[in-house]
Amino acid sequence: MDAFRPSRFTSGQEPWFRIGTLDIGSAGFVSLVATISMFVRAIEGVAGPFGRLSIFNTSSVFNGEIWRMLTWWLPNEPGLGTVISIVLIFLFGAQLEGALGREGMARYLAVQVLGISVIALIIAAVFQETIAFAGVDYISSALFFTFIAYLPGVRFFFGIPGWVFGAVFFVIEFLQLLEFRSIALLVLLVARVAFILLMAKVFGLAEEVEWIPDLRPASRRGPSAGPTSSGAAFGGGVTRTPKRPGRGKKKKAEHLSVVPDEQRFEDLGIDDILDQINAFGMDSLSSEQKKILKQYSKGKKKKD
Repeated sequence: MDAFRPSRFTSGQEPWFRIGTLDIGSAGFVSLVATISMFVRAIEGVAGPFGRLSIFNTSSVFNGEIWRMLTWWLPNEPGLGTVISIVLIFLFGAQLEGALGREGMARYLAVQVLGISVIALIIAAVFQETIAFAGVDYISSALFFTFIAYLPGVRFFFGIPGWVFGAVFFVIEFLQLLEFRSIALLVLLVARVAFILLMAKVFGLAEEVEWIPDLRPASRRGPSAGPTSSGAAFGGGVTRTPKRPGRGKKKKAEHLSVVPDEQRFEDLGIDDILDQINAFGMDSLSSEQKKILKQYSKGKKKKD
């Protein structure tokens, strides 16, 4: 069971609100708003004020319409591509929100939206080109690449590693942009993906991907903030278990050689580890998580 099979459509965190039995967190809210916006766009038409005043356009922003830097994801054209993007935001966003929490996820989404806008403005100024975009496609791709960095061992359909899908999607988009012969758009693609991965690292979602530079101060760096973590971290987002004073990795490994009680395993996040296996398979576990699981299994056998 090593493929990506989400066993639930919620993050496990307290939602902002509920619609029936459906929990709506930060990612769910984006999906809900994007769904409603499709109907609004269809009713008002392409030239309607909602879409016309919300899309991102570098020329308009340079002329003072700075709100476009935050509203470009709102206007969404009705279509299969938009629906797929909304579903991806809901699925991948829920999993990431399980690590970041609803407030942390809201901050992460805001950073992505604003960061992409700033990057586009810089590239437009450098290449003297007008860049325009709208819709949730950029958000869905941001969460997709973040999810791959979050669980680098995850596998999707037919056991294909997640990073392979990421590389294929990147190449396809690169080839599509190459058709327009716009250097600015190609640079924007590369810069956008680089920014996504850097922010994933900053928010503690890419701890196991060593080749992504870590821009955080050394005091904020820590062990993997996977689905088993708890406690506060960067910007109130990713949470992780605080270390006990004087206990390093070696000491922790020695401690685990003795079978601890049930409460100690709960502190180590055994329930979250089992949930992660159920959702993503054994391959998604880190070496430390596998060690905890092994010791937990030994303890259960001794009790039986």
